[in-house]
Amino acid sequence: MTSSSSSSGVGDSKVETISRLAQWRIDSFGPCSYRRSDPFKVGIWNWYLSVEKNR
Repeated sequence: MTSSSSSSGVGDSKVETISRLAQWRIDSFGPCSYRRSDPFKVGIWNWYLSVEKNR
């Protein structure tokens, strides 16, 4: 299993990957409405996850 920290600069999220599955855990979303993970590799592909909070 591989994990990487988020690009927010705060250690409150990480992406965990295994084989063909990625799970992104965000402990606190904070005041921002958009988050993007650091790039991570699944198979031969590089990916990132993003989420936008709806008000």
